Amino acid sequence: MDLVPGASTAITATAPPSLTVPGGYYLRGRLTNARDQVLAESLSTFFISDSPLALTLGTDQSAYRPGQAVTVTGQVHNTGDASIGPETFTLAQDGVGFYTETVSLPAHDVHDFSAATAAPQATGEFTLTGQISTTTVVAVVPVAEPELDVTLDAPDVVLGDTSAGSGQAFVAGLTLANNGQVRVALNVDFHGQAHAPALQPGDLVVYSRTLALTQTTDLAVQISGDVTETVTHTVGFSAAPDLALSPDDPQHEGDVEIPYTLVNSGTVDLVAQVTFDLAEAQPFRFGIWDSGFGIVRSDLPALQRQGVAWLAPQQFAIRNPQL
Repeated sequence: MDLVPGASTAITATAPPSLTVPGGYYLRGRLTNARDQVLAESLSTFFISDSPLALTLGTDQSAYRPGQAVTVTGQVHNTGDASIGPETFTLAQDGVGFYTETVSLPAHDVHDFSAATAAPQATGEFTLTGQISTTTVVAVVPVAEPELDVTLDAPDVVLGDTSAGSGQAFVAGLTLANNGQVRVALNVDFHGQAHAPALQPGDLVVYSRTLALTQTTDLAVQISGDVTETVTHTVGFSAAPDLALSPDDPQHEGDVEIPYTLVNSGTVDLVAQVTFDLAEAQPFRFGIWDSGFGIVRSDLPALQRQGVAWLAPQQFAIRNPQL
């Protein structure tokens, strides 16, 4: 189907003629695009009955944590032309009754019911059975522990001016994904920033914040509520490396040497990428390679070169190639 923005359409689904066995059924609708990616999905239940008495049965959640409270609701329908009752209506969990009611219904009338129970203490599933006269409906409900995937994304090292106490700003990201079968309600402390998400199965939420550190810091995420978890990531703080050029002045035509010094005055190992560039008006090209050699040539056009150097803390490199 093709829908313009803001448009809607109604779809009618007809059950196959072979669907005649009494009981409860699930009807699932799924919307996908041309690449078979799921855009939306919905699930509903319906029941088939061979008696004038029809029964619907549902729970307030599709799955539960062990021991979680369960609310069971539904309706008793008299689809016939004559009154029915009094009839005994019962609800049972795993064969043990927990609700009983006497129901009398005029023709084409409906009776609502609601009852409370609790999920078992062990993971797995439990069975709910509703019965009135010869009409029986059974629902199987999963019981599962919450499953939360937590990802904290931040750099390992940030550089700054240690003497001025200023650090380079960076973005830290936190991703929470509910990969389980049950809803999770959370209280999240993202390094001093509070959030309270409630995630349905399959939901994902992303938080980000900009930080500027002045010392090595452990970023911390503390999660409580339906899931308890603590995630940390250490972000190191180090002085930025210093780069100094020491060219002779004036330079002469032809290949010349330009000494340069790269100093890591910080506290962590660094892999530094250095870019040297001369204005187009200069008749020189300067390059730096990972071997550290600098070359100036007067017979080549001006270009930009990059180099990579590895330095341990307090280590410096001096290159003064003879050409």
